[in-house]
Amino acid sequence: LFILSTADMFLVMAASSDSSPFSTLGAGREMIQIMAYEPMTLLLAVGFYLATGSFQVADIIRQPVSAVVTMPGFLVGLMFTMAIKLRKSPFDLSTSHHAHQEMVKGLTTEMAGPILAIMNIAEYYEITLMLGIVALFFLNQNWWSWPLAIVACLFMYFLEILWDNVSARVKWRTLLDSCWVVTLLTGGLNFLILMLIK
Repeated sequence: LFILSTADMFLVMAASSDSSPFSTLGAGREMIQIMAYEPMTLLLAVGFYLATGSFQVADIIRQPVSAVVTMPGFLVGLMFTMAIKLRKSPFDLSTSHHAHQEMVKGLTTEMAGPILAIMNIAEYYEITLMLGIVALFFLNQNWWSWPLAIVACLFMYFLEILWDNVSARVKWRTLLDSCWVVTLLTGGLNFLILMLIK
């Protein structure tokens, strides 16, 4: 989780170092997006620790019961923040992919050639890592949890793509407010419940 956050910070630094006003504006919007989803990311890490007693992936997947049983609120919160993290509509504030929008291409405006290729490959790595976190909710010591986790990841990614294609972009204030409300309601309440049962 911290590596994903570090990668986003480097992306903001790369966009900020450019002289293009679109890149600079995109970098500022990316920082707003980071402020929106980071609280949920931190709560998610602590939630896995409270639910399983470990931060290690190997320990999490060796549990007798899947983490989703005790962490359903975190899964809902992760689904919401994944749309922001993966820059899907309605939360594609920093990298709008349509030429008719005011951002042109956002923080990737001036990226071309090998640098843009690395950026695109990094986006696929980010998708893979986020879906890996979704899989952690469903994996346990039983063999059948692996096919279940794969189906859950495919379904979650389908929902993200569906959400991306049926929604219009929101303003930055709506993104920030809605993400913090969802984080407080889903992650915060699930966190309190985990604290009470442990």
